[in-house]
Amino acid sequence: MRQLPVLFTVLLVFGGQTVHAKTGSIIIDAQMRANALRNCERFDWARAYRDRLIAQVKPYLEMSDEELWRLLPSQEMPRDSGVNQDGAGCPKCGKDHF
Repeated sequence: MRQLPVLFTVLLVFGGQTVHAKTGSIIIDAQMRANALRNCERFDWARAYRDRLIAQVKPYLEMSDEELWRLLPSQEMPRDSGVNQDGAGCPKCGKDHF
C-alpha cells in the first residue's frame, strides 16, 4: 500500500501528456492585424476588400456548430492517394507547384 503514492507520482510525471495549446495567431501577428485595421480606416480599397470577405463568410458565421461539422467530408473519403498519378500536376494550376 505504501507503493501506491510512489506509483501515482511516477504515472503523473512520466505518463501524463503535455498539451501545447495555441495562444494566438501564427500567420497574422499583432502588427499585421493593426496595419490591416489602419488600412481599413484610411483606404477605400481596404474597406471594400474587408466588406467582400465578410460577405463571403457570412453564411458560415450564421451556421451552428452542428451545421459546420456536417460540411466536413467523411473520413472514408480518399484524400491524396490519387493526386498527380499521371504527372500532369494540379488540375487547375498544372505543374506550377511541382
